[in-house]
Amino acid sequence: MVLFRSKPLITNSSFLGNYRAAISGGANIANAPVIINCLFQNNNTSNANSPQINLGGTGLDTVKILNNKFLRASFNSGAIAISPFTGEARAIISGNLIRNNRYGITLNGGANINSLVSYNVIDSNNTAGNPQTGGSGIAFTGGTASSQQNSIVTGNVFRFNLWGITIQQRARPNLGNLNNADTTDDGKNYFINNTNATTPGINLYNNTVDPISAQNNYWGSDDITAIEASIFHQTDNPSLGLVDYSGYLVLPVTLSRFTANIQQKNAVLNWQTSTESNSDFFSIERSFDGQVFETIGRVSAAGNSNSTRNYNFTDFGLSENKVTYYRIRLVDLDNRFKYSAIVSVRLNSAGNITLDQLYPAVLASGQELQLRISSVKQTPLSLQVFNAEGKLL
Repeated sequence: MVLFRSKPLITNSSFLGNYRAAISGGANIANAPVIINCLFQNNNTSNANSPQINLGGTGLDTVKILNNKFLRASFNSGAIAISPFTGEARAIISGNLIRNNRYGITLNGGANINSLVSYNVIDSNNTAGNPQTGGSGIAFTGGTASSQQNSIVTGNVFRFNLWGITIQQRARPNLGNLNNADTTDDGKNYFINNTNATTPGINLYNNTVDPISAQNNYWGSDDITAIEASIFHQTDNPSLGLVDYSGYLVLPVTLSRFTANIQQKNAVLNWQTSTESNSDFFSIERSFDGQVFETIGRVSAAGNSNSTRNYNFTDFGLSENKVTYYRIRLVDLDNRFKYSAIVSVRLNSAGNITLDQLYPAVLASGQELQLRISSVKQTPLSLQVFNAEGKLL
């Protein structure tokens, strides 16, 4: 779909397998579509350097990209790009799932960009595998010393991208500011396991001379040394601007153990916490590919505890010969959360045959052998008996 000086309402639609971008507009032509609850997948089959949505300016209108899914496209495809060559670009990008693209979102410009990027899940945007050409959850570029973006980033989850957020030139987005009365810019972003081979573990790369406000975010750890290591800024290169990450979020639960085991044809999950503060519940999530998870249950948490707490959950009816993955989302009363490690189980079609009893191991002449075998399904079984010389009887 190519837009020309238009502002259409696009809802509940699927854009699949298009040769270039699914929705595009000229960089110097104002368009302001409202895009709600749509699916974008496998677009840009030409494998050009093109995102699934590619827009320029909006004029005095606002583009709204709300509650959509941007899933894997071609090797070179990002999800959303807004780059006005002339005029203004006003954008609200909220509630989207952005997964398995070359990059998540790019906003290129100075003071002509006014954007709110909020409550998106920006996950595993790393398909090119090259941190020099992509892989940012959000990439901010453009601007000058006197013309910087008016972009607010709040409430998003950045995980498994090559980078969390990258900032270049003089873009200077607002990633969290607790020093004003405005509550729409209070941070509340979550950065989890963003990494690449060149600069491992970088959640935020401030490649500018400007100071960046990034208060009240969760950086994947409660340890100040680990948080500092995940942010590249003035302490790493004195020519760069300082990132203010004060007021960083400390999450409520210390998870000391999480296991998954098969019992009969069911997966039994057990986990243990050593401390809980203001905890609300545990959301149990399951996946069959280790990438896309769905919620299958919920267990109430203790609230506040300084002692060991044990929890369990059973997922009934596993499929045979298929690996099933599990993780736990630990949520507090303020709706802050973090994820456990991922564990997995596999139920083999042989039924997990087990020898429960064999007595005695060596038989005297005429002695009865007591043997008990368990299996979750009716399975053919062969039994071999050997004499003391090791010969098969």
